[in-house]
Amino acid sequence: MKKSVIIYGIILFATIILFGCEKMFMNPYDENAPSDFWKPGSIDYSVLSSTECRLSWIQEEKHIEGFMIDRKVENNNWVNGYSNVLQDSLSWTDNAYTFSSSIPVKYRVYAYANNSLSEKTEVSIELSLPTLTTDSVSLTGSETASCSCNISDNGKGRVLSRGVCWSTNQNPQISDNHSSDGDGSGSFISSITNILRDSIYFIRAYAINAAGIKYGNQLAFLATQIGDDYQGGKLAYILHSNDPGYNVNESHGIIAAPNDISEWGVQICTEVTGAEGTAIGTGAQNTIDMISGCTLTNNAAQLCANLMINEYSDWFLPSIDELNKLYINKGAIGEFSSDKYWSSSRKYSGMWYVWTQDFSNGSQAPTVGSVRARAIRTF
Repeated sequence: MKKSVIIYGIILFATIILFGCEKMFMNPYDENAPSDFWKPGSIDYSVLSSTECRLSWIQEEKHIEGFMIDRKVENNNWVNGYSNVLQDSLSWTDNAYTFSSSIPVKYRVYAYANNSLSEKTEVSIELSLPTLTTDSVSLTGSETASCSCNISDNGKGRVLSRGVCWSTNQNPQISDNHSSDGDGSGSFISSITNILRDSIYFIRAYAINAAGIKYGNQLAFLATQIGDDYQGGKLAYILHSNDPGYNVNESHGIIAAPNDISEWGVQICTEVTGAEGTAIGTGAQNTIDMISGCTLTNNAAQLCANLMINEYSDWFLPSIDELNKLYINKGAIGEFSSDKYWSSSRKYSGMWYVWTQDFSNGSQAPTVGSVRARAIRTF
């Protein structure tokens, strides 16, 4: 029994000595402590301006006095002890150098406790231009518009200025008309002013950091609102990014004739070849197909093709998707009846029909007989 107590005491004493030594050697003030366990964690940085760069880091070991910071510019030697901060400071700003994306700068940070120094954590400042997008633009008045933009990456440098620039020429720059919408990253909305009605404008977002200026993608928009008079009729629809025929650098859309082609319903030809397109952009060819295979005089397709308004003669019967855009904007376009309207899209269901849309409720159905029709053209 006495022997067991002695053995137990020896083991307990050895354990105390072991852990005591480990605790002693893990103390930064002990010269024998390994220098890697208490070095600063990874360094993050942000270039605040052309003369300011902020470093920040993590420090888990709290038994230290502070941090030393070295700096190296281009191929010059390291400037040791360039600056120092106290232990409670986990960030530091260098405001004594002009930063540029072409001039490499490095920093290394290490903790100190009395005469002991930790290992150094190093970082290279890599400044790049921001990443941004010009997302959408819409008219807000006869001479104003609104543009939504987003800066998704500041390039490791604070965005000092942002906004949009616009012109009737492609690829507008900040030397053209532009807005100033503060600073920082993320989404923002910019106002566009003093635009000319019926003109096509090009717009790009811009962002500036210490590396320079970066432009977003270009959008084109027509300074005309749905329902306005435009090129022989009423502006009925402007193509969006998911529409067939959309071009980010151009503005395209649908113009509706100001009135129906007849005060009463008109007939249409169903037994023809082709004319099965339904998408936006297929109505013109559908109309050609219907006319070429139809012997019925004064049919809807022929009446649309024969239309002449203000020297514009390229009218046609809309496809069912094109007709739906007229229904959606019928209030702004005007002069529609609460009746069915022909499309130029044929549908086979035991026999050939043609799609119509009821302008009283928006429903679509394959139809034969005599209904109303409205011609369109595109720009």
